[in-house]
Amino acid sequence: MSKVFLISDTHFGHNGISDKFRREFSSDEEHNETIHDNIMNCCGKNNTLWILGDVCFKQDQFWRVETYASSFESVNICLGNHEHRSFAEFCCMKGVKVHGVVKKWGFWLSHAPIHPQELYRGKNIHGHVHDNTVPDPNYFNVSCENIGYKPILLQQLKEIFHDRRTVNQ
Repeated sequence: MSKVFLISDTHFGHNGISDKFRREFSSDEEHNETIHDNIMNCCGKNNTLWILGDVCFKQDQFWRVETYASSFESVNICLGNHEHRSFAEFCCMKGVKVHGVVKKWGFWLSHAPIHPQELYRGKNIHGHVHDNTVPDPNYFNVSCENIGYKPILLQQLKEIFHDRRTVNQ
């Protein structure tokens, strides 16, 4: 059975990330490898991966996306505000689908949260705000910090949104 996984803000190649922002890692290398291994633990030829932005800060990290492209049935990336300037072109050459904002499964998928006035007929799965969350049940943040540095299943997100709707009725 196919599964869909989502994650955001991997920040591969972000110099000093383990010193400045993600101090639970002893080094930038540990940070990069932990997230990469967690993504690879979800791979499967029937599985789909969505990364909602801020994937690779440096070209020497692009190989990770190429590895995902050969390990998943489909890889989709919503570009973030910190992508390397040649990242989108690289992704397209490797068969990775590149997006801005996408409406899929009744959700808006984006890097940054969508403004509430624009969020009609759907909920927003996003990244960008790291361990912060939008205090609104119509949003879910899949930034690494918010989901334990492991991709989250779309089915789990659907259940979370369903539970929130049930509680708010």
